[in-house]
Amino acid sequence: MIVLDYSVLNYLFAGVLLVYIGFRIMTPLKTKVQFFDKPVNDYAESLYQNARNQNITLAAFSTAVLALLFSVDLPNTDPNTTNQNFDFGIIYISLATFFFIIASFTYILLRSRRFPYVGQTLEYTGLIALGIGFFHVIRVILSGSDLLNVILLPAFVIGLLVVAGYELYLNFRYFYPKHLNVSK
Repeated sequence: MIVLDYSVLNYLFAGVLLVYIGFRIMTPLKTKVQFFDKPVNDYAESLYQNARNQNITLAAFSTAVLALLFSVDLPNTDPNTTNQNFDFGIIYISLATFFFIIASFTYILLRSRRFPYVGQTLEYTGLIALGIGFFHVIRVILSGSDLLNVILLPAFVIGLLVVAGYELYLNFRYFYPKHLNVSK
């Protein structure tokens, strides 16, 4: 059986979250795009209301997952180890819940497009944190399996980096169209 140290993986996941939210917030601040100065029209306001409802639903889902994780206690299958728990899964899913709740409140402030942009950033960061939390829950459930270490772990890490990188690329492409020779 392959045994991996997951403390390095936790630093990687925390780094991905910090880098992602930092790049999402810093990209429009470094450009001269007049995106934030445009007034919010009725269509955009309805989209922001839908996004707010979506974030409230995701926060409720995350809260239900947390309640389930607090109520589940896995039996100890190996007498030489202590009972397994969902500590890191609970931490990341709690972070996701926090991000979804704050994001839903930012969609209320529609005086400019800055707050909905921050809300979208927090929503995407919450989705990444939720995925990381589910990964840790699956890691605890499949702790005795080589399937986790050989297939799921590399697939999840590569998938996380690809999804976060692609979304940051789209964000960069919107705010820096001249650098990539892309017309709007």
